[in-house]
Amino acid sequence: MYGIKIIEESDENYESVTAVLNKGERLSAQKGAKLAFMYSSLGAELAIEFDSLRIELA
Repeated sequence: MYGIKIIEESDENYESVTAVLNKGERLSAQKGAKLAFMYSSLGAELAIEFDSLRIELA
C-alpha cells in the first residue's frame, strides 16, 4: 500500500463511495464512522469504513 486518503462528507466522491460500500456484502450490521480509500502499488483502490486507524511504519 502506498497511500490512504480519508474521505470526508464534504468530498465530491463521498456519495459514490458510500453507494459502493452499501452495495457490498456486509459481515455485520455495524458501519464504521469514517471512510477512506487505500491505494496499492498495483493501482487498485479499496474503499473501507473504520472507527479508528493506527499506522505503523516498518
